[in-house]
Amino acid sequence: SRAVEHVDDAMIAELRAIHHESLALVHRRTVHGLDEKNREFYSIINHATDAPKLRWVAGLCIRYVPRSLYSDVPGWPDITLAGQESMIEALEARDAGSARAITESIHRRAGDALAESFEITTAGLSPAE
Repeated sequence: SRAVEHVDDAMIAELRAIHHESLALVHRRTVHGLDEKNREFYSIINHATDAPKLRWVAGLCIRYVPRSLYSDVPGWPDITLAGQESMIEALEARDAGSARAITESIHRRAGDALAESFEITTAGLSPAE
C-alpha cells in the first residue's frame, strides 16, 4: 500500500508488461521463469516505496522461497497471475486500502495452497489424487 503514492504511469506500464509475460508463460504451460517474472514484478513495487526496511525484509524472505513452488504447488501460477492483475488495478486506481487487502489475500491464498500441498505430500499422495 505504501507504493501507491510513489508508483507512476511508467512503472504501471512496466508492471503490466511483466504481467503479460507471466500470462504468456502460463498460457504456454511453461512455468519455468514465472518465479523470475513475479520477483521482477514485486521488486518494482517494493523499490517504489520509501521503506528500506521493508525492502530489506522482503529481500531476506524471498531467498527462502523455493523456485519450484510454481511447478510443485497446484494453483500457484493462478495465484500469481490473479495477484499481479489485482495489484495493477489497485495501483492504477491509487487505492492504498485495496493494495493492502490484495497483498493480504495473496499471502493467505498462497499459504493455503502451500499448506494443502504439504498435507497432500506428507500423506503420500500426488496432487492429482
